[in-house]
Amino acid sequence: MSERRSAFPLPPELCYAIIDELRFDKCALSACSLVCKSWVPRTRSLSFLDTLIRLRPSSIESLCSLLESPNCTIIPYIRQISLLEPLAPKELAVWERGIHLLDQILVRGRVALTRIILLGVPSHVVFESRLIDHLSPTLTYLDMNGGDIHYRNTEDLSGQLQRILRCISSFTELEEAELTLRTYQSTVIQPVQPVIFQKWTGTRLRKLKLDIPLNAFLPSLLVPGQVSWPGITHLYICIASSPLNVEPDLLQAFFDTLCAGTLQHLFLYFMYQTVPVIDFSQFKALRSVSFCTYSSSRNGSRHQKIASSVSTIRVPHAVEIYIADKYFQLPSSDDNLRWLYGKNREEW
Repeated sequence: MSERRSAFPLPPELCYAIIDELRFDKCALSACSLVCKSWVPRTRSLSFLDTLIRLRPSSIESLCSLLESPNCTIIPYIRQISLLEPLAPKELAVWERGIHLLDQILVRGRVALTRIILLGVPSHVVFESRLIDHLSPTLTYLDMNGGDIHYRNTEDLSGQLQRILRCISSFTELEEAELTLRTYQSTVIQPVQPVIFQKWTGTRLRKLKLDIPLNAFLPSLLVPGQVSWPGITHLYICIASSPLNVEPDLLQAFFDTLCAGTLQHLFLYFMYQTVPVIDFSQFKALRSVSFCTYSSSRNGSRHQKIASSVSTIRVPHAVEIYIADKYFQLPSSDDNLRWLYGKNREEW
């Protein structure tokens, strides 16, 4: 790489404009870093902006070795990491060492992660490390797919809920969060007593996806003053990923208390259970509702509940209603309601 300066150097604004114009062409963007040293930071920043580093137990230590090397110049530009579940019990110790190394590197400030995906990583490996504390100032996107929740009794379940909620609520800069936690117990979980965790103030939270046992989580989220999402606009709720019911009153209270005032796009996914009737009268900013229900035959009671829910919408602007069930007979659209088959373009 040449260090010689041109007699007529380009102004920085023009250099940035050229690099930005090529941001979607990976080959051309990489070539920009060869122009001169002053182009390298901007080029690498854009190159790694959307690059997801996928790690398994076998590769996390290799990344940590790179992170520790003073000669690895690309590391400071990494923004996204995905930690994938261990493939065998013997790999658990590797995870623990790797998480500890990654934590130490974050302490030294060499990496500022903004997005992290945890797919089936054992909860105690994450929650018992200090990784959460060191990620909380920079993380804007969290996808936590913890797999199955195994518990022996209500007390055991409450302890797990407390660790999970403490973890989530510590990320004060989150803009998007996806939480997937399932349990395949044969019995229905009754509403669990609220657990104690730090106040969750999601000032920047805009999108939230919940695929969780709602009867277990919602009582804790509804403790007065415990949770605040003043700017949430997108909410995805999966009610039936496992054979668990959610009390209709509990779900309605969740909507009215935490998101009805600002929510614009609501996605409701149902598989095994009937659709609850939802009162949308408190939703003031609603733009679309997606009923992601699928059936192999006509279900008049389910369809009637959807129609009853939609009839409660009271907003001065048009609202789009998306129906995924091909057996649903769409009512006629009017100035306030537009009935559509398929999926909402706003979906994740």
